Order: sequence, then C-alpha cells, then structure tokens
Amino acid sequence: MSALCTLLVFGTLSAARNASADTTLRSERGLALRDVIRATLAQQATIALGREQFNQSDAAITLTRADFDWTVESSLNHGADYRPTGSSTFYDRILTTTFDTRLVKKSEYGFSLEPGVQLTRTMSDTTSDNGGASETTTALRVSFNLVVPLLQGSGKTVVTAREAAARYDYEATRQELLHSISQAVYESIAAYWNYVAAAERLQLAIAAEQRAGSVVANTVSLVNADEVPQAEQINAQANQLEKKISRERAELSVLEARQQLGLLMGITAEESSVLPLPTGKLPIVGPVAAQSSREKQQQIITAAGRRNDLLALMQRLKSAEKLVIAARDTLDPKLDLLSGIGYDGYQSGASLQRSLQTFETRQQYPDWSVGLRFSYPLENSRARGSYAIASSQRMQSSIKIREMQRGIETSLRTILQSMQNVAREIETADQTVESYQKAVSNEREKYLMGESTLFDLLFTQDKLESAQLMRTDTHLNGALLLTRLQFESAGMLTCQGEACDLNPDAAILLSAPQHEAK
Repeated sequence: MSALCTLLVFGTLSAARNASADTTLRSERGLALRDVIRATLAQQATIALGREQFNQSDAAITLTRADFDWTVESSLNHGADYRPTGSSTFYDRILTTTFDTRLVKKSEYGFSLEPGVQLTRTMSDTTSDNGGASETTTALRVSFNLVVPLLQGSGKTVVTAREAAARYDYEATRQELLHSISQAVYESIAAYWNYVAAAERLQLAIAAEQRAGSVVANTVSLVNADEVPQAEQINAQANQLEKKISRERAELSVLEARQQLGLLMGITAEESSVLPLPTGKLPIVGPVAAQSSREKQQQIITAAGRRNDLLALMQRLKSAEKLVIAARDTLDPKLDLLSGIGYDGYQSGASLQRSLQTFETRQQYPDWSVGLRFSYPLENSRARGSYAIASSQRMQSSIKIREMQRGIETSLRTILQSMQNVAREIETADQTVESYQKAVSNEREKYLMGESTLFDLLFTQDKLESAQLMRTDTHLNGALLLTRLQFESAGMLTCQGEACDLNPDAAILLSAPQHEAK
C-alpha cells in the first residue's frame, strides 16, 4: 500500500508523464490497477486542464491587486502665448515649459495618496518702441494630495471585495482540481473493473468453446462406433458453433473495454490497442456491506463535509457574497474629499540648473486646498445591472450547494443499500455455480452410463456457463459499487497541499478478498 501511495504523489505527475506509458504498455506481467492509476494521474487531459485552470485563478488574484499598485504619471508640455501690449505693432510672447510627475497609490481602505513635483519654466519677451526685454522665471512645486471617498469606494471590506472573491475562486479551483483528480481515478478504476470482467468472460467463453470441441470429438467417436445416433453429432457441432460465436463476442467486449480504459487513462489509441490483459481480480463487497446503520449514517455525514466539489461550491458562494458587496457599493453616488498641501518656490533670471541648485534660498510659499467632488449617473444602469447579476449568482450558488448535499446523501444511501443487495446476490450466484457444477458432473456420469442424452448434458452445461457469467456480472456490480462508494464519500484520495495519496479507505479496492472465476 505504501508503494502505491508513493506512486500517487501529485508533485511527481509531470516527471512520470513521459515514462508512464512505456512502463504500463510494455509490462510483460500484465496490467495492474496501480499501473492504471499511475498512467491516469500522469496523462489524463482533464487533470492537466484542471491544473491550467488552477494557474489561471492564481493569476486572477494578481490581476485584482493591480488597483493597489504604485502608478507613475508624468507629463511634459511646451507652448507659447502671444498677448497684445496696446499697440498694433508690439506684443508680449510668453513661452512656458511644464514638467509634471507624481505617484498615485490607492490604499486598501479606499483613499488615494498622490505625492508629486511640478517644474515650470517661463520665458517672457516684451517688445516696445524702446527695444525689447526678456525675463525668465523658474517655479518648482512639491505637493501631496489625498483623496478620501466618503460614500462609494469607502472601507476595506468594499475596496478589497474583488480580491477576496478572487482568493475564494482560487481555493474553489483548487478543490475542483482535486475533484477532477478523484473523478479521473474513479472512472479509470471503474473501467479497469470492466476490463477485468470482460477478460473473465472471455476466459469462460474460451473454456466453454474448448469443452464444446471435446464434446464434438467424443461424439464423433461414439457415432463412428455406432453407440449414439448421427443426430447427436449434429447437436454437438451446433453447440460448438454457438460457443464460438459467444467467444468472438467476448473478444469484442475485451477490445471495447481495453479501448475505453485507454481513453480514460489518457493514452493514445495505438497504445490502448496493445494494453496487456489485467492481472487484478474483482474485489468482494461483503465486508463493506456488513457495516451497521450507525456506521453508514456517519459515513454519509462525513462525506457531505469533505467532498471536494461541495467544498468548491462553498468557496464559490463566498466569492459571490464578496461580489455582491462590491456591486452594492456601486449603487451609492461618488463623493470624494479632496485635500492637498504644497510648497512653491520661484527663481528669476537664472539658468535652469542654477535655479534648482539655489531653490531653497529663494522665494518659497506654502499652500493648501480642500474640496469635494461629486459624481452620480442619473439612471445608474450599470450599477443596478451588476448588483442584480451578483445577487443572482449568489442565489444560484446557494441552490447548487443544497442540491449537491441532497444528491450526495441520496446517492450514498442508494449505494449502501445496493451493496447489501449485491452482497446477497453474490452469495446466491456463488451457490448457483456450485450447484450447477455438481449437476454437470452428475449429468456427465449419467450420459456415460446411458441414462441421459447429450442434449441433457449440453443443456445443463449451458446453465452452468450462464450461472458463471451471471456471477461475474454480479461481482462486477459489486466492484463498481465499492469504487463508486469511495468516490461519492470523498474516500478516493487524501490531499495535503499539492500532495495526493490514495485514501486508506480506498485500500479495500486492492486489499479486499478477490473473486476468482471458476
């Protein structure tokens, strides 16, 4: 069991992907259940798709953090302004160059910080009858602005709602990935049991055809010795042809089961066609079916709380609730408090470099401002639509959770009851086969003694073969129910972080008493 668990470690899937097919397909010892599980985990496309969706949800969290990144905003402007001086001949020309840069940071509580620097260089040229004059002024402003939302966008719960929703979606995607892994393993194990049963039916069909051939040979000898009529030979040959058809149908069933198993394992059609015959045997469900009612009820309660798909829906509900908070906030108008303080300095006549170097010794003036900014769309259609959608998604998540909980409980109760029925059917089928084996032995002795006809012997032999096939089908139903029970009760895998091992509860799939075809 410990060796199998090692094979199922989630972190080794990518490393095992290239080697698993060769190990599975070229095994001379046959195909074991652990080979199927290993190949499924390494190559199943649904698991690979789930991993990519998981990575995408991780990136979605990063995307929601973009609103809180530091942002650099810069601008550079240059322009000229011509102003008349009162004479139609002369005018003033003012050249202005402005460079503005600031940092913008939105807080998780909603307010924004905007520190910035603005540099303005002004050159004035004046013309008159006495000539012209030029004057240069450099202004440097250092400011710190604060924008505080008073209604919409105020408070950490509202501002971080979308990020919180993304984190819940991330956990939901992780749970969905784990459920996809469990489901892929469950489907592959179920297909393996079908493959085992198909191989067992083929084994029975081959044995039946061989027996029919022996009967034909013996009957021909008896006909040639004039001990039985010619009609007995015709009956024996017809029976042999019937067994041949049954064997060919069994071979086709094995082929179909092999291809279906390969499809669920994630291997190619060519690789599926060369899968070896299974080495495993169908497990017996008796120990599980004998559980007490209290144990069954506890199993149902436990399963309802640990199913990965149910946990994923619960995380989706939490995400929807956060989105409702964000959408409800957009119904409010925007009312922001704008405040800022600054420090202005002026330098005249000097070069730009010298003005900056001597700025602190020149004229300096503080300033401040306070204001309000209001915004509200009169119809507010976007906000109302977003809120309606978010509320509907939350309600849908709640309904899905209730329905899944109800479905899990109903399914488990049905499975447990069915396992009790199948356990009784298995016991009856085993007894039926034993009875017909004795009947065939008796008919053979009677036939050799001349007290019975070949038809009676063949008829009884057909009854035995039908009973053997029925027993195989009954054991298959039990194996499928046992596997489904492990899946429905979240007992297929146990995961810690990204490491997944076969759940100890599922060990019964490997360690349970196994049915032997007779």
